[in-house]
Amino acid sequence: MTVATPTLEVDDYFVELGARFEGRVLLPGTEGLDPTVERIREVRVALRYGTEGRGDSDSWLGPPQVFDVNVDGSLHGRFTLDVPSEAPISYDGSLFRVRWEIEARTDLKMRLDKKSTVDVVVLPVGGHGLYLQPHPLPGP
Repeated sequence: MTVATPTLEVDDYFVELGARFEGRVLLPGTEGLDPTVERIREVRVALRYGTEGRGDSDSWLGPPQVFDVNVDGSLHGRFTLDVPSEAPISYDGSLFRVRWEIEARTDLKMRLDKKSTVDVVVLPVGGHGLYLQPHPLPGP
């Protein structure tokens, strides 16, 4: 039994602190599949960051936007996720890393949820011109 994994499309992979990521979350639908298959009830999209490397680890998960799935199992929704102005910027150094991502997670009754993620970069206020540190994504 196969359950669709949500697809994320992000308008801009680089935003400044205090700005927002915008994009779309998509599900192809289940038309023509076995009607006894458990359907996805909703999809939650959230912004998160985590640290990796030496020292203490830290993580944060923002409030999710919840999307109801259509009767045929399809979804085409727009999301807007705010980056807190006090959050850390993206960083990919030799001793530690601050990694930001957008996550879309399905809600399946009594089953393991499917998820997909997209790496994004959070810049300091002032944008690309001030950001001289290495980061996990190629330049714009």
